[in-house]
Amino acid sequence: MGWLGLLREQRGGIAVLAALGAPVLAGFAALAVDAGYAYMVRTELQSAADAAAPAASMRLPDTAAALAEARAIAAQNLPPAKHGDVLRDADFLVGTWDPNSRTFTPGGSSPNAVRVTLRRARANGNPLPTFLAGVLGTDFFDLAAKATAGPAKEPACLMAMHPTRKHTL
Repeated sequence: MGWLGLLREQRGGIAVLAALGAPVLAGFAALAVDAGYAYMVRTELQSAADAAAPAASMRLPDTAAALAEARAIAAQNLPPAKHGDVLRDADFLVGTWDPNSRTFTPGGSSPNAVRVTLRRARANGNPLPTFLAGVLGTDFFDLAAKATAGPAKEPACLMAMHPTRKHTL
C-alpha cells in the first residue's frame, strides 16, 4: 500500500479527530467552570460591597467608625478565612456625593459619602485560584466590586409580611 492508499484509508480517522479536539474541549471546560466560579465570587463581592457602603456611610463623619463598620460587614459576608482581606485601607474612600450631578468626589471638608471597593486580587494577597484554566496558563483571577453610598433623600421604609396570610392595613 503506497501513499495513495493511505490517503484513501478511512479506518482510525476518528482517533485523529479526537486527539486534535481534546485540547479544545478541555479549554472550553476550563472556561465554563472557572468563568462560572469567578462570576459567582464577583457577585458575592458586589453584594458585600453593596451592604458595606451604606452601613459605613451611616457612621460618618467619624471616618474610623465608618471604616470599622465597612470591615465588619465585609467580614460577615466574605469570611476572611475563605476570602482573605477583601478591604484594604486604600480601597475605602470618604468623600462628597453630589445628588444633582450624581458624582462622588473623594476628600472634602464635610464628607457625606463613602466608596468601598472589595477585591480578590494578587495585590491583596487573595487572588481567586482557578480549577482548570491553569492548563491554558491562567492560574488566578483578579476580581473587584465597588459600591458608593451617600445620604438618603428620604427615609426608607420596609414592611415584611407573611407571603400566604391575608393582610389589611
